[in-house]
Amino acid sequence: MVARMLITLLMLGVGFQAYSAEYIIKYKAGAAVPLSEMNGIKVQDTHAEGRLVKVKIADDLEKQTVKKLQETTGIEYVVKDFRLKAFRKPMSTQALRKQWAIAKVNAEKAW
Repeated sequence: MVARMLITLLMLGVGFQAYSAEYIIKYKAGAAVPLSEMNGIKVQDTHAEGRLVKVKIADDLEKQTVKKLQETTGIEYVVKDFRLKAFRKPMSTQALRKQWAIAKVNAEKAW
């Protein structure tokens, strides 16, 4: 069913882009870069205080778009977004107490 719909869309000349690569962009202080005007970019989220923008970049334009962003004057950096995962279960409370600076950051109150 999905394949049939896709073939129909292609036959009708309807184009689309696959967006899967997510990037974090940080603006330089005082800079304003109109990302919505750049081809192949979809803004997903913004963090005004941090001058950060999360975007999705079209797969077929990823290399060129990232290079263009890195060369843009008002952009401090562009990094691929990724998730970190723990590879083992959390430590015991006793083991955590032995870690450096646990008391300093009041970690036990957060638990």
